[in-house]
Amino acid sequence: MKIYPLLLAFMFSSFLMNGQQKNDSTAAGHFPRHYISVNPLNILLFQQAGISYEFKPGVMGYGITTGYIYPNHKTYSNYFIAGPTNYASLGDYSGFFIVPQVNVYLTKPKNIKHSGLIYVSFKMVYKYMHIDSAQTTAWYNKGDEYYLYRKMIDKVNICGAFVDFGYRYVYYHFFLDLNFGLGATWINHRMTIYGEHSGMHADPIYYIKPPRDEELHQNPFTVNITFNLGVAF
Repeated sequence: MKIYPLLLAFMFSSFLMNGQQKNDSTAAGHFPRHYISVNPLNILLFQQAGISYEFKPGVMGYGITTGYIYPNHKTYSNYFIAGPTNYASLGDYSGFFIVPQVNVYLTKPKNIKHSGLIYVSFKMVYKYMHIDSAQTTAWYNKGDEYYLYRKMIDKVNICGAFVDFGYRYVYYHFFLDLNFGLGATWINHRMTIYGEHSGMHADPIYYIKPPRDEELHQNPFTVNITFNLGVAF
């Protein structure tokens, strides 16, 4: 007769443990898997208006960012698009970009309502930019505000790869995401030049007949910084 209370206690504790495991799995299943966001700094300051989406079923997250590059006519854009360079102001260019990435999460969510996640991100970058200058474009900085100016068609292909460390904080259906890292880029300018001159912007231009074709290759190391705000569900 004494065995029955022990058996009932064992059955009750097993039921509680199973219930707790079920609740844990349910909680994990309700943590957001879909993340849609924008980078407000890129949109407002760095001429890259895009949207990001990531699907995170578990430890791995699979994301893609794509968007439009619009001219803002600012020389500092060189530092936020393709790395420092003396050639041309990419702020005068337009185009598009696409950034696929894979995130590996090093921490697990501890709360379905709010949680911080640390991850490592592997990114590939492709950007296409172009300019068809009816007016002269400052192409090369010779120092002391002394430039080589050109009329040209320039088609730019930019490829890159980055390894970033990131932190994401999820609060109910909203989140912020910050990541930074290092990478290498490959930049290729393919130009058809119709005219050029050196000196000040108002100096007379020398027209080239027939137009001359040129290519420029660069391989700068680049720092990547991303700050996104978005919704999760």
